[in-house]
Amino acid sequence: MNFIDDFFKQLSAKANGLPLVVYESGCYHAYLNGKKIQAKIPEIVEDVISQNIPFKLFRQAGELVFIFVIPLTVDNVECKLIIKGNKDYSSTINIISKLTELSYSLSFSENSLTREVELLREELSECEKELSEVYEKYSNLEEILTKKAYEIEGLEESVRILRNSRSKMLKLIDGLNLPLFSVDLNYELLNVNKSVSDFTGEKDLPKFIGSKCFKLVFNNESICEWCRVNDVIEKKKSICQHIKINKDGKELVYEHTMYPIFDENGEVIEIGEYLNDITEQYNLVENLKKSREQIHKISREKIQSINEISSLRAEYNSLLEMYEEAQSKIQKLSIALQKVLEQSTVNEVLKLKSENKNLKSRIDRLENSVENYKKLIDNENSKLSESIVKSVYSLERLINMVDKKKKIEDKDLKNIHDFLNNEVNLLKKYIKSKEESTDGNKSGN
Repeated sequence: MNFIDDFFKQLSAKANGLPLVVYESGCYHAYLNGKKIQAKIPEIVEDVISQNIPFKLFRQAGELVFIFVIPLTVDNVECKLIIKGNKDYSSTINIISKLTELSYSLSFSENSLTREVELLREELSECEKELSEVYEKYSNLEEILTKKAYEIEGLEESVRILRNSRSKMLKLIDGLNLPLFSVDLNYELLNVNKSVSDFTGEKDLPKFIGSKCFKLVFNNESICEWCRVNDVIEKKKSICQHIKINKDGKELVYEHTMYPIFDENGEVIEIGEYLNDITEQYNLVENLKKSREQIHKISREKIQSINEISSLRAEYNSLLEMYEEAQSKIQKLSIALQKVLEQSTVNEVLKLKSENKNLKSRIDRLENSVENYKKLIDNENSKLSESIVKSVYSLERLINMVDKKKKIEDKDLKNIHDFLNNEVNLLKKYIKSKEESTDGNKSGN
């Protein structure tokens, strides 16, 4: 503002006593004879400024008066120079001439040039400061762009590797012999592998997407009775179960596994499922269970046979005692007969003969009974040994067939396998010991 004041003071000094009014930023400034003065601004001047008109001519106190408004830009500040005068225009023309002359001289004056230089230096300083900030930002941006370029390059490589891995994974899933698929929470199919097509017989894979799993995969009109989707969602854990499915008139047994698929918040959004055909292993286990029941039945029969053998042995011992008792009586009778013969008593001799005949008859019957019991015992032992041997070798053939066909990895099947091996070994040991004891008894008899 000092420069503007100086400018208008110089201009008013050359205005020959004509007051000058300057309107700048809503304020009025008055100058007269090279000085800034305090003066009341006429209302007519304010009206001219508010009406934004450059010139107004009117009559005041019987004479013509004009107001001339000249827009100026001094030191980059916009202002308006207001000249009020009478019909003598020479002073106004003189002011405009002086204004032009002063502006011209000021534009080439040393003060003006110095100020222009200072302004240029300030602008240059501001420009340098802004340039420095911009350069710093540019350097930071260039560094960030370099890092981002490396990151993008790494991400592109990761994306390429991920795409290759994803492609291989899809091929791996399609090559899996197990039917594998996923469903949403409304039982609609989202993903399937090629084995699902082989399982269902439907060759058009896109037809599966969006269809109900129970209808297209399992050929049911409603939700499958074995479905455990709600349990998987609630427990957020995998569930494995055995299900039976009728296909082409045959009842097949499958190991059915369901597992949850989570989103980034840990919520279950899909259910994965796959099927494993275990019909052959299931039938083998059932056959092993039946064989085990047969072994238990044979064991019970063997126990009954042993009980019968014990009772026969008790009867044999009883007959043996009777036989020994009869032998003792015969011996006594022989001694008595010898004494009778020595005494030559006929009646006693006849009596002894009759008793001897009866006793001999009883002894013969006793020997026949003993022989019959022996034959019965031998027959029972022979039948029992044959049935046990047949059962053992049948089990051995069954176990060898299972071992050759497929290795049993399931824990329960392994336990059954080991149990049967132990049972067979025990039976074989029992048969061997029984045969040895039978040979010993035969040789003793």
